[in-house]
Amino acid sequence: MIIAIPELMRARYHPETLPHREPEIKKLDNIYRRNLLYPIGKCSHVTRVLGPVGSGKTCTVKTFTHRIKKDTEKHKVPLRIVYVNCKLGVKDRRSLYSRILEAITGKTPPSYSPGEYLDRITKYLAEEDLYLFLVLDDVDYLIRRDKRSEPEGGLVYDLTRLGEYYPRRAVNILGVVFIAQEQGFRDVLDQSERSSLGFLVIRLKGYDKEELLDILRSRVYEAFNITAVPGEVLEYVCDLTTHGDYKGDCRYALGLLHTGGLIADESMSDQVQVDHIRKAVSETCWGPSMEELYSLDMQQLLILLAIVQALRVKARAYVMIRSVYDFYTMLSSTYDVEPLSYTRVKHLIKELEHLVGIDYVPGKGVRLMDASLDDFERVIERALQQVTGTNSCNPPL
Repeated sequence: MIIAIPELMRARYHPETLPHREPEIKKLDNIYRRNLLYPIGKCSHVTRVLGPVGSGKTCTVKTFTHRIKKDTEKHKVPLRIVYVNCKLGVKDRRSLYSRILEAITGKTPPSYSPGEYLDRITKYLAEEDLYLFLVLDDVDYLIRRDKRSEPEGGLVYDLTRLGEYYPRRAVNILGVVFIAQEQGFRDVLDQSERSSLGFLVIRLKGYDKEELLDILRSRVYEAFNITAVPGEVLEYVCDLTTHGDYKGDCRYALGLLHTGGLIADESMSDQVQVDHIRKAVSETCWGPSMEELYSLDMQQLLILLAIVQALRVKARAYVMIRSVYDFYTMLSSTYDVEPLSYTRVKHLIKELEHLVGIDYVPGKGVRLMDASLDDFERVIERALQQVTGTNSCNPPL
């Protein structure tokens, strides 16, 4: 295989060193290090990390948290670092606070109001003598959804005024990082939230061509076989990524390279060629992005493949979730995976419609939005291949 270590090309992989983002990591370190290593319980800095898609926002923050976690462990600081992607299964601030409470306690909590969740989070931290560092990714997505039902106040107001909510309690939330796209983030906030945010902002720009080349060379060195990716291919990927709509989107560049490598493997080539990248580009003109698909786990991919198979067999525009579940259980057996419950599969389908090219309509079922069944099936099988490390057309027996 051309890609020697497929895990290193997945969207969830974050390298130890992050080319061209060390200054931003240093800024986070300057803001938080002292308070995280020597906590006093009442100081909660709120920082915004803003930038366009693929500018390294998430990787920058995760690299910082990975490093500071090691240092807090050496200092024996009981710190919990909680990362939540607000696009994944978080429909409002109530479900967000529930997710945070579950992350710090390790238990699924009962249903509470948003205020009760916050009270229990801060109370648990104080009683257990724990500290929390909170990272909310794609927070602008959740804020926009919340504002439809709650124009005033919201999660930004809550998390920036914890000291006022609990003046007699050690809050023990030592830092909050909001990760969002620059455009329009402040516009959706009301005046009280804007005044609460403060001035701690780290802005990232899209990568230029030379920066992208450095990143791609580094990743090729880590993940691909030697000589598998010629320099002209890397140049071509960078040209595509720094012109037009993508504006230095590193995730897009890595996704193109990853998919080009998988296409090269399928064609039995010993190198990634420019034409493999062209084919990868043609597969990104519809539906889910490569980065979105490669971030999914085995169960989610099997559900998507089950949707395709059910739609093909039923020959309809929509297919009911019960039919999808029947195909999913058969696929689970084929891939030797323990099947999830029907309720869990239904919940995951509703989550996935916000990420990939499917649409769920109550009473009708599930449909594909843009892609043909063959195109969708091909990219799902390719994503399964990189999860299982095998040819998904010939799954494990």
